[in-house]
Amino acid sequence: MRRVGSGWPAARFLAMKFTLVSLLLVSLFAARAFAIPLAERVRLTTEHVDLLVILAPEGTNLLQLVVRDEDRRTNHFATNAVLVVAEAAKLSVPDGFPDLGPAGSDLWVLPASQNTQLLYLGVSGENLALPPQPLDLFVRRIEGASHLAIWQFDGLGGIDVGVNSRDGLTAADRLTPNVGGHEHHNFGFTTNGYATVWMQARATVGGTNAWSPETPILFAVEPVPVVPAGPATLVAAGLEPDGSLRLQLLGTPETRYRLERSTDLNSWEAVEDVVAATNGMTVATPPPGNATQWFFRAVTP
Repeated sequence: MRRVGSGWPAARFLAMKFTLVSLLLVSLFAARAFAIPLAERVRLTTEHVDLLVILAPEGTNLLQLVVRDEDRRTNHFATNAVLVVAEAAKLSVPDGFPDLGPAGSDLWVLPASQNTQLLYLGVSGENLALPPQPLDLFVRRIEGASHLAIWQFDGLGGIDVGVNSRDGLTAADRLTPNVGGHEHHNFGFTTNGYATVWMQARATVGGTNAWSPETPILFAVEPVPVVPAGPATLVAAGLEPDGSLRLQLLGTPETRYRLERSTDLNSWEAVEDVVAATNGMTVATPPPGNATQWFFRAVTP
């Protein structure tokens, strides 16, 4: 740990032509601004949450890092959760703490002491069936515009900084909770928006180092900007026995698209509305009937 500071108390067109021997696809996207709610993930907002290290002996990595909702006694895969840093967490950096940013600059802080209006975030090695030892929880990289600092108050008017991305992330940027226990730190973000913090756990298992995969922890630092929906793409996925076509739709997750069809690229009729999934989705279209060709497109309604 490093001690610093003092005195701070706390769509393109998609065309499809049916013939006896061929199928032609192109695509169209019409853009409109949509917020991305990430509705497929569990949003954790004011709960007591721990970044929990567990044993995963069935995998190639002996350790796994999961998101633990202590209030509900539930573990989530990191890729199934988003940790919300509410706008109420926004503070100003006081004088004398350069690792946290210039004095007076914005800093969104999830505090080490519980605030019922904010997420209460800790790190944990509880219930880990290993000999007593400190765990290493490294911060490997950060995706997004924000810097990250993680620190504790040292009891002498200063702070002990465990992680600080401002000076580049190295092996020194890590937290060290003990097997069998958990601890809380202050997590500080320098700007709003989405930030993905890639973390990796290490412990000694059977006398050798064991690692977790590098694990992405997604933070939503509010207010989260409205993000335009990305281009929608349709790809032919095959024909059904009744002649209907399976289309694979790839678009911005949780964005609503309208699938439309035409025989001449001038007049369009709606087929159905769909909501794009994270890993794409398959849509079955009606058989073409007497038409010799159909053109399909996905647009935002």
